[in-house]
Amino acid sequence: MTSPQDHVPSTAVRTAAPAGYARDAARLLVHAVTGVVLASMVLVAADGWGSGRWRLGCAAAGTAAAAGLVAGAVRVVLGVGGRGGPGRGAPAGSALLALMGWITAAAFGFGLSAWRHEHDLDLHATLMVRATVTDCRTNDDSGALCVFHWLADGTGHSARDSAADDWPDGHQVTVRIDPGHPDSPPVTGRGYWVLWVAVLIGALGTPLALVVRWALEPGR
Repeated sequence: MTSPQDHVPSTAVRTAAPAGYARDAARLLVHAVTGVVLASMVLVAADGWGSGRWRLGCAAAGTAAAAGLVAGAVRVVLGVGGRGGPGRGAPAGSALLALMGWITAAAFGFGLSAWRHEHDLDLHATLMVRATVTDCRTNDDSGALCVFHWLADGTGHSARDSAADDWPDGHQVTVRIDPGHPDSPPVTGRGYWVLWVAVLIGALGTPLALVVRWALEPGR
């Protein structure tokens, strides 16, 4: 006597096989993307802001993340599969956790790189000059942004940077500049707490997202 399971249509078996291969390929691709994003953000954090390797890390992370989003969408569409039948909840949760890990890794990489860049400006900005402020605009995230105009060795320079207040045009403040590179943005007395919050979120959120994703990963 045969059971109903012995009469599975061959067409269903042939259809399930490619879907299973696609699920496995998408899962492996998401894992690979996570590795590329993490390595790229380490490169971004370790190298100078705007340098060649910094740009390479950004490009590699962005390209990999785009491929990972496609692979994650494929996993969600195909579901888990197996005896329990296709289900989309677990792959969707895994994809969201992977995305969270990429975002927190980016927060760590860019936050640490930006802090190193700003700290380097602080160390070299030893010359005090008077700057005239124009075109101030309120920014909800970082307060006011103004254009600072200053003279160094008879040459005028300008840059938009954060300001302590939304000053009227013509207001004058004292800023610090790098005497060796007087065209570099001036130091206006800003703090680093926003950057350190980003670094902290990345340092704690990235391993947490990866561990939870590994624990809940379907078909691991």
